[in-house]
Amino acid sequence: MLTRRHIRIKVLQSLYAFIQNEGASGAKALSELEKSLANIYRLYLLDLHILRQLVFFLEERKAIEEKKQFSSPALIHTLGLAVSHPFLRRLADDDDLVSALEIHRVHFGDASDVVRKLLFDYWQSDLAKTHFDENQPLGEGWLKQFYGQYVANNEDLHAVYEGMEMHWADDLEAAQMMVVKTMKNLRQNKPLLVELYKDEDDARFGKELILKVLADRSDWEKRLIEKSTHWDIDRMALVDRLLVEMALSELVGFPEVPPRVTINEALDVAKSYSTPKSAAFVNGLIDSIFTDLKAEGKVQKIGRGLL
Repeated sequence: MLTRRHIRIKVLQSLYAFIQNEGASGAKALSELEKSLANIYRLYLLDLHILRQLVFFLEERKAIEEKKQFSSPALIHTLGLAVSHPFLRRLADDDDLVSALEIHRVHFGDASDVVRKLLFDYWQSDLAKTHFDENQPLGEGWLKQFYGQYVANNEDLHAVYEGMEMHWADDLEAAQMMVVKTMKNLRQNKPLLVELYKDEDDARFGKELILKVLADRSDWEKRLIEKSTHWDIDRMALVDRLLVEMALSELVGFPEVPPRVTINEALDVAKSYSTPKSAAFVNGLIDSIFTDLKAEGKVQKIGRGLL
């Protein structure tokens, strides 16, 4: 499931696209945000789809081995254990997953050969030779090793993902954590698929934040101009400006979120998505305007937000 930080990043990207697209409506920005968040779920399903293909690939290897004149009973047995792995069997047979793959139209299309190559590369690798050694039992962590080395860190696969959706390079970690959570769900006897959001508050957070930023932009612009005695606001990097506006809208509009959480998140995103000096610059602006907002009584925190 997504963290608030990842939701904030998607809000930033949606706002950036909105500002660059002159004449776009707030409804369009909101639609793009919801689409980009939903696309993360599709990326998660694509990774699960590869793991599901692994089941069928290993079944295929087992059938080929069984037809050999001098087949290896030990290898056939080990492959049988692999395709009977509880997680892989759930992936192959789970009706909810099959339905989700159909609803979200999850497939690799013309890039299917990349997945096939991935599976053959694994089968011919030293790692697979270790996993399916006729003289050794199938190791407990073999599936995690396959996922880590041949899916999670596969540059060819990531290039395919970026070709499908340009922001997916930023979303890989979130999708991969959802796959790991899915594996844990099986051990905890929970439903297989992970929800995109932790709860209803997180599901609303991105939508509410982007609407508050769009509603408050004129006020934030005036305040930024007041603080810009030594520089021209038009020369301020758009990412930096949006991060300040997002933080201010969150400080005022989300009373349950502690101010330090909001500010730290803005600074961390600035370090990743702007210039090396941006974090200090953004921090100075947020701190200065935040002080004014508190003096004006516009910041009211409740519950956890008081921490």
